[in-house]
Amino acid sequence: MKFSLALGLSAIAASSLLLTGCAGITIGAPTQEALASELPPIEDASASAGPTLAAGTVGIVLPDSTTGSCWDAKGQKVLEDAFAEKGIPVSVMNAEGDAAAFTSLATDFVAQGGAVLVVVNLDAASGAEAIAAANGNGIPAVDYDHLTSNGGAQYFVGVTGTPECSTLSPKTAQAEAEALASLVAALTSADPTTADALAVDMTTDTEAGYDVPSILVTP
Repeated sequence: MKFSLALGLSAIAASSLLLTGCAGITIGAPTQEALASELPPIEDASASAGPTLAAGTVGIVLPDSTTGSCWDAKGQKVLEDAFAEKGIPVSVMNAEGDAAAFTSLATDFVAQGGAVLVVVNLDAASGAEAIAAANGNGIPAVDYDHLTSNGGAQYFVGVTGTPECSTLSPKTAQAEAEALASLVAALTSADPTTADALAVDMTTDTEAGYDVPSILVTP
């Protein structure tokens, strides 16, 4: 009986020692601060969001690079050179015959903070969608070479009596590009209303029933 009591007391004493030894240890889930210190830093999305274009960049969306010399690599360079002469940054994009890509290129350009959108429509529907994206964000839209029916562009630059750039001589195509660059230079100037003094011609949008202020180059 004494032996059993002694064993019981010994067990209690051992348990007490174990509890005493653990008294300074805290067991539980790690704190949020501890977890955060082990995670890689998270990039602030708001810091990287926003316009990615140079200030005053003009976007030109072309329909393809196969239907005319104005839209192939040489034709694109004519446009780029015309804008370079005016000191205007330009982004020439090509939808390569894809209507969905055409609209996407235009809307992405607008979302990135473009200054002016120039549309050479692939078809009336995608052209109108592109122009609507610009108008909805307060960005001037210009139809180039051929008018987008019921599109809503504020200006048009083309050639008298010639519906398509693909039929133009290199000299006339260059004159058309220079006319476009002059109009856009006015639109991006301190007084955008000076564009009205250049667009003295009128091109009738028969579907919409109104005239679009235009610059028409004589071949």
